[in-house]
Amino acid sequence: MNSRFVIFILFLFLSRSAAHANHIAGGELSYKYLGVGTVPGTGQYSITLKLFRQCSSSGAQLDAQANITIYRVGMSTFETNLQVPISGPDVLRLTTPGPCIVNPPEVCYQIGTYTTVVTLPFTATGYVIAYQRGNRVTNLENVMASSVGATYVATIPGTSFQPNAPENTTPVFNGEDTVLVCKNNSFYYNFSASDADGDRLEYVFEAAYAYSGTPNPAAAAPPPYNSLNYRFGYSPDAPMGTKVNLDPKTGMMSGTAPDAGVYVVTVAVLEYRGNFLINRHRKDLHIEVADCTLASADLNIEYVNCDDFSITFQNNNNSSLIQTYEWSFFDQKGSKFITSNAPRPTITFPDTGVYTISLITNKGLQCPDTGSTIARLFPEFKTALDYTETCSIIPYNFTDRSSTTFGKVIYWKWIYSHPTTGFIDSARVQNPTFLFPSPGDFNVKLISATDKGCRDTIDKTVKVLDKPLLTVTNDTVMCILDPMQLKATGTGTFAWTPASLLDDPTSPNPLARPTVPTTFNVTLTSSPGCLATASVFVDVKRNVSLQLRSDTTICLGDPVTLNTVSDGLKFSWTPIATLDDPQAKNPIARPTGTTTYQIKANIGSCEATNAVRVTTVPFPTIAITPNTNICYGDTITLVADGGVDYRWSPSTGLSALNIQDPKAYPKQTTNYRVAVRDDKGCPKPSYANVIITVAPKVMAFAGRDTSIVTGQPLQLAASGGDYYAWTPVNAMSNPNIRNPIASIDEDTRLALKVTTLQGCYAYDTLHVKVFKTPPDIFVPTAFSPNNDGLNDKLTPIPVGIQQFDYFRIFNRWGQLVYFTNKLGEGWDGRLKSLEQGNGSFIWQVRGIDYTGRVIEKKGVLTVIK
Repeated sequence: MNSRFVIFILFLFLSRSAAHANHIAGGELSYKYLGVGTVPGTGQYSITLKLFRQCSSSGAQLDAQANITIYRVGMSTFETNLQVPISGPDVLRLTTPGPCIVNPPEVCYQIGTYTTVVTLPFTATGYVIAYQRGNRVTNLENVMASSVGATYVATIPGTSFQPNAPENTTPVFNGEDTVLVCKNNSFYYNFSASDADGDRLEYVFEAAYAYSGTPNPAAAAPPPYNSLNYRFGYSPDAPMGTKVNLDPKTGMMSGTAPDAGVYVVTVAVLEYRGNFLINRHRKDLHIEVADCTLASADLNIEYVNCDDFSITFQNNNNSSLIQTYEWSFFDQKGSKFITSNAPRPTITFPDTGVYTISLITNKGLQCPDTGSTIARLFPEFKTALDYTETCSIIPYNFTDRSSTTFGKVIYWKWIYSHPTTGFIDSARVQNPTFLFPSPGDFNVKLISATDKGCRDTIDKTVKVLDKPLLTVTNDTVMCILDPMQLKATGTGTFAWTPASLLDDPTSPNPLARPTVPTTFNVTLTSSPGCLATASVFVDVKRNVSLQLRSDTTICLGDPVTLNTVSDGLKFSWTPIATLDDPQAKNPIARPTGTTTYQIKANIGSCEATNAVRVTTVPFPTIAITPNTNICYGDTITLVADGGVDYRWSPSTGLSALNIQDPKAYPKQTTNYRVAVRDDKGCPKPSYANVIITVAPKVMAFAGRDTSIVTGQPLQLAASGGDYYAWTPVNAMSNPNIRNPIASIDEDTRLALKVTTLQGCYAYDTLHVKVFKTPPDIFVPTAFSPNNDGLNDKLTPIPVGIQQFDYFRIFNRWGQLVYFTNKLGEGWDGRLKSLEQGNGSFIWQVRGIDYTGRVIEKKGVLTVIK
């Protein structure tokens, strides 16, 4: 990178907002071996806890003292619990890093250091040092919970690893804590460490530990410790996504940063003393990716293509300050063979090998920079693995099947994990042997690489069983004339018994020749001590039992199931044309006529035959009354023919339900259904329907009874049909119309017949009273409204009146107590439902007679109760 501008990069061990109440932003527990203690068999250790806190956090301050707890491995009660005072805290602040960074953040955080010395006896299993605190900073991008505590641990190995393993000092990380990461830009962070004991070191990502107890416990809980739950797209192996990697040899974390936010990253340094892994030292960081960009020529450390000869290059920095690009590509002899000014060129290389690439950004402009990298092209590399299936108490043998055309495979990393229990382990040899801790589905990952820089990964799910997976054929039956092949599947060696009845008792699929029912047992051994057993019962038959249903009769067109009772294994029916499945034990037959069905049942070479006759009889043929229309109130006889037994429905409007010819008198249109059975053999009835459509009831109306005076013509107005006939005919102007004029001189009852277009008819009468007086309105002088049914209402009687205007009643104070202008209505002696007492009331009445003369009258009436 060009030295004309300086870019500081900073890991931010803090949350993104000063408003967050939670404050822990990363930590590390380490120790230094100081030598043997004053008591033989003991050692002195200086233990240090380092915690990080955002300067501007409104959450808790760093504690004045930390409760550091030490457990012997395998023990649930602590060895010692230490209250260690704080040193500091120290403040680290970063100022604005220069003009060639867009949107640089302001950074400040506190570092609290807690150091103490402790003497511990050397043990076979060693110790776990733990510190727990709630809470981490909130809203971490790569974990599920919005707020979660932290657990930091260190381990002191025991003598069971190596006799001198407890004489150990944890590695010291070399990287600066002042590094800044901009989103979607390439970055590097040095997680390499130095070891005072000279142990060989390797580096891996691990899961960060959670804590969910009280914010500041008096003592840390004993192991094991729960891991954080990572969000989709992140994992302990990829805490910042799949574009960020950790070099297992150098400890360099690099890649393209994800979106802005805070990410939990835990790196473990594996300490190998000789060929033995004696310790894992962890560093837990909260890495903040800032919303900034760097104006730099930022390339991958190297580009590797192990598939073909083309690579697309681009600057990993997307700063808006970058305006120009100058790419140069050099062959393996150092000669430039192609250039490009494109921001994202795709280059096809001429051959395999290692090429050099350079990029100059902003050449001759502000914020120029130069970057270089190499490209390795060695196609045809593939990672593959194989393993021998066994069970949980026996180690699995894993075999590397990786292949390459160029160079050789020199690197292997095996990772064994369980997706729910948090179990994880690893190996670094080409063909490891691994003992899984329990049965279950484990994930096995192999990462392999070549000396040419190619790297590939494969994942497999390994089902670890408590015993080998063994399946055998179900219990079966055989014919004594035939051999029986037994079948077993599984990985390993087989042993069948009784061996004397088998052609090869070590084969997974031996031929058996028993003469009596026999149970065959098989043992599958995948490796010493790892075995499974199963058995198969073989029933031996000398003949086949075969019984069929009795001959039967069915209605033509109906299905029938041919029920079979047999111990046969295979069946064959004929004729096949009317069977749904001629190979079934109990097929469904739909014969088109009387048919004899033959069956053959087999157990191997053993065979039996039988037959059943199915007689078909047609359904009864029915003749029935046709659909008919009737008038309301009429009766019709329904007639069905074709059987010996009849059942009618519905019952509404029928004289009987189980006779051939019931009488029907429905009040509305009805669909009658009859079930007819005959005596010809069909056990089912036939059905027929007849619809009786009922015309609506004729509502003949001649008019209300009325009164007239001598000489008054009477206008009639009938309704209810289409045709009308009045009597007496000599009193009518036209007796065959709806509204004739009647001339009547004495009291008469007129008769009317009303007929519809359908021919339905009905009668009504009209009583006409003839008064021998001139037209008038008569009002009674008294009435008795006592609800005795006699003279309870005062009703005016109009005679010869063509228009009735009103009838009004007033009490003696002039209050209107009743009014009507409708003929036939009268006063019941009440005012608004209240009975009026005895006394006199004034009435008024008015109308117009048939000659047009106005009749207006008034008078006094007396109420008597």
